[in-house]
Amino acid sequence: CVLNSFKEKPLSRIKLDVEILLFSIFIHELQRSRTFRLNVLKRLYRYSAKKLKNAPRRLRTCPLCGETLWLMQVNARLSNTKSNIIDYKWNKKLEVLINERCELDNAMAWLSTLGGAFSALGDYFVDCAEKAGLISMQQLKLALRLGDPITICQCKIYLAMSLLQRGYYSKAKNLIRELYEFAISSEGSKDFRLKNKSIAVWNKLKYTLSENRKRRCKPKIKCFEQY
Repeated sequence: CVLNSFKEKPLSRIKLDVEILLFSIFIHELQRSRTFRLNVLKRLYRYSAKKLKNAPRRLRTCPLCGETLWLMQVNARLSNTKSNIIDYKWNKKLEVLINERCELDNAMAWLSTLGGAFSALGDYFVDCAEKAGLISMQQLKLALRLGDPITICQCKIYLAMSLLQRGYYSKAKNLIRELYEFAISSEGSKDFRLKNKSIAVWNKLKYTLSENRKRRCKPKIKCFEQY
């Protein structure tokens, strides 16, 4: 029917004045939705039927399928859009936010590298543990600025490690318990490393406390000089 319709003259011609953006959306919907295509054809049929009162006499039949052909020619005259498609003001705001996020991510990466180095030395030097704690606080401020709860949890884990190295065992214990509860929640389980890191710091805390107990309970042997 489609191939035969090109050989016949259309019964009516319809002219449309439409913007370019609206026309592209219209064509996309015609290709996507069968229901939309049928509704458009029905409206075009009603519109052309009102204009052509003697249309039934001019209808033709397809020689292949025997269906009645109602041929219409639609001419669309495209015009430029009245308003800008791109929202430049909103794009400018997004540009500022994206640049800020990139800078914060870069700063977070540098602080993570520096903090990891000081944290590794924190087991042997107290001043390195203190510097690692200060770096963790800076990371936490950036994480709060980013508003990412997973990153906030990671920074608090580093802070708990610093507290452990400096001997604040009760504060480290309470903080790790709080972080572990978040790590096993629906939000924290998105990153499995949070749970593993919490368990690792907790195990280190238990090991440190056990070693301290052993030192306290170790009997003191007095050596007497023989004269």
